[in-house]
Amino acid sequence: MFSYILGWVLVVLGILSYASGLVVFIKEQFFTPAQRAVLPAFAQAELGAIAELVDKIATALEQFSKLSVPVQWALLGLVTLGVGAYLIATQPF
Repeated sequence: MFSYILGWVLVVLGILSYASGLVVFIKEQFFTPAQRAVLPAFAQAELGAIAELVDKIATALEQFSKLSVPVQWALLGLVTLGVGAYLIATQPF
């Protein structure tokens, strides 16, 4: 029962964040975007495997940060919607 309720909450939150991301994306098309700060580059890899893992995570987050904010919200909404639908369908707990 808990997964059913949590699933519906996540589905509603996913729909809301996806819709808000699309609305902001449409509004952003009519205005010039503000300049964004550039993330600092990962400079040293001293700890071997941990450094490689952190570097890959930083690269993924850097690529995600290059997307516009509305697209980020839309992607997060889709992920939330998917997790909620999975919880509703399977009810794992």
